Amino acid sequence: MANDGRKFYAQTNKDADRNRIITFTLPDGSSTQDHKVALEEFIPEDPNGAILESFQAVNNTHFLVHYSKNVRPLYAQMNNIHISRFI
Repeated sequence: MANDGRKFYAQTNKDADRNRIITFTLPDGSSTQDHKVALEEFIPEDPNGAILESFQAVNNTHFLVHYSKNVRPLYAQMNNIHISRFI
């Protein structure tokens, strides 16, 4: 998991058997009302059958995404994504 302020990036298998990356933004806490957090797809489940094993924010601007398919690891890099802090 990584975040940029109140915006978080997380790996999930919700609605994706081979995993995907979603984002959600936490409320700022200034309101006392209950807030429903909306999940947005950031990196979809791979349509070619690769399994998203993990991801990591790198250098505050990139994601390194680890996929595997047929027991062989594959790597993909996402550029120009600002991440200010890791969890």
